[in-house]
Order: sequence, then structure tokens, then C-alpha cells
Amino acid sequence: TPLYSSAASDVYKRQILLNSDMIEEGDILELPNGMIAEVFKTKIFHTELLDIAHNNRIMVRNTALRDHTLRNLSRFASNKGLRECLSFNIGYDTPAEAVEKLFNDVAALATEQRLPYEADHGMKAVLLETGDHALKWGLVFHTKSPARLIDLRRSINQLTQHLALKADINLATPLTHDVALHNSGAPPSISVTSTTPVSYTHLRAHETSLHL
Repeated sequence: TPLYSSAASDVYKRQILLNSDMIEEGDILELPNGMIAEVFKTKIFHTELLDIAHNNRIMVRNTALRDHTLRNLSRFASNKGLRECLSFNIGYDTPAEAVEKLFNDVAALATEQRLPYEADHGMKAVLLETGDHALKWGLVFHTKSPARLIDLRRSINQLTQHLALKADINLATPLTHDVALHNSGAPPSISVTSTTPVSYTHLRAHETSLHL
């Protein structure tokens, strides 16, 4: 019957999970929806997970776990630990040297506060994207404490914001255009004026007007 077939599938896939040695009780998983959870107990038909962010238990069918791609944050590809990257949008007017100094200062303060990252490997600034309005910089670090990953991300974000304010570096996406609405009896028009040059384009947006 379909019910028996489904139950047999759950039992079979539980055995696959356990025998594959890829998931064990106590491991930290990142689910397809982004949730980070600890494997609490694997049973015949389902697995109990602890949602770390919300501090509650959830139940997932073994077939669902087996049929989706899971990131096991407890299994590292190297002895450095789990590699993490936090991204920040920073304007083109901020030189790379200033960004690197900011991230070095974040690493020093994180070490001073004993945050659970691998201080021996430091933190590294990498340029991820060159957008129209800002550069997306990545702050790369390693950790061997995946169960504390959520708090670690939040702490590093907070340190970065704090030190960026002191260094007069704006982490908000820069406003590169002013949009003004005019209504003086004539048909409405929109004027687009550039306030910050956009690198790599050689476009003069402040010479462009759109009339509707």
C-alpha cells in the first residue's frame, strides 16, 4: 500500500543517513531554507532538529532530509574550520586600503573579545562584486564552533558597524542619484541628477533628464 511504501522509504533513508557517516547526532546543519539547526535525534521515520536561532525543536521526515542538499557545518574541508564570508556594501570613494584596515581592526577587536573565530588564520578582505552604486566587500574568516555561528555573525557585524562609524566609512549603499519631481501646471517630469561618479562606466548621469 502507499502508506507502507512511504514508511519503508523513511526507514530505508534513515539507514542511509546513519550509514553514510555524513550526518550524526550533534552535527550542525544548514537547511535549504537557510535555517541552522543541530541534529538532536534520528528516529525511524523522522529526525528531530534544534532550531538554534529560535531555540525550538522541529521534526523533519527522513525522506525530506535525504532528498535535499544539506550543508553539514560540522564537517570541515580543511583543518582551518568552517569558512564564512560576511558582505558589506561600501562606496567607490572609499579606498581599498581603508577597507582592509577596517577589517584588520575588526579582527583585532574580535580576538580581544575572544569571539569564537580562528584568530590564527585572521580575517581577510576580498572584493566580491563591482556594482553600479557600490563595491561589495567580503570579510572572510574561519570558525570551528558552528553551533555559535549565528551569534558570531551578529557580533562581527556589530563590530564592523561600530568601527566603520569611527573610521567614517558608510556601510549603507551610497545614493548615486537624486530624483526630483516637478509639478508647476505642466506635465510631471522626473529629473535624474548624479551626486556621486559611478566608476567603470564614464557615464554622466547628471546630464540626463527624463521627461514624462
